[in-house]
Amino acid sequence: MAQASFPDLEGLLSESEHSSKYVSWALYPGETKDESISVYGEDAQQYENLNNKLDYLAHSTGVKILVNHLERMFSKQCSILDLGAGTGMCGKLLKNSGYTNMIAVDFCEEMLEEARKKDIYKTLVQKDINEDSLEEFDELFDAVICMGLFYPGQVGSSALNKILKVIKPGGLICFSIRTSVYDKEGSEYKDVCDSLVKEGKWKQLSSEINTLFGKINV
Repeated sequence: MAQASFPDLEGLLSESEHSSKYVSWALYPGETKDESISVYGEDAQQYENLNNKLDYLAHSTGVKILVNHLERMFSKQCSILDLGAGTGMCGKLLKNSGYTNMIAVDFCEEMLEEARKKDIYKTLVQKDINEDSLEEFDELFDAVICMGLFYPGQVGSSALNKILKVIKPGGLICFSIRTSVYDKEGSEYKDVCDSLVKEGKWKQLSSEINTLFGKINV
């Protein structure tokens, strides 16, 4: 669990926003799937507003990194999977950068409904990557982006192997994970990432440590 300090939180959010499940989750994430479903389903409509007030940075940071590589490797017509797309925050930024051939996958239908309103994805699919197959997407995408996805109780490390199968040879995956989780002794996420490098299944092109929220320290 990450330790958070947020001295100005009271001034950023209204009383009802401060007590929302998502804000509590952002600061002190739970570790069960049921908690995840409850949080994102209940707060889907105010998810982006809350993140904007907290100055959530993961989606913009991830898209910037991904686009930097896409521009050198692929055309604007390349196929992209937004995995754990939520309300479409990454997809919106990718579209603004000229990428429109995108499919969204998320386990929360309420979040996908918000993303659908943006009209930025060719298809939106409800799937739980922990349990559901992605076989229909095998080697379909030039790139996959998944920001804020990997965390105990949301998506486990075994999903990384599933994701690799949907990427074309030579494709890209851009994902985020909290350092408190990745650097933890015995981290399953780090172990899987290291194994994939050793097995030659992927290579690391870049890695950055960035602030998750601009307004709070998590």
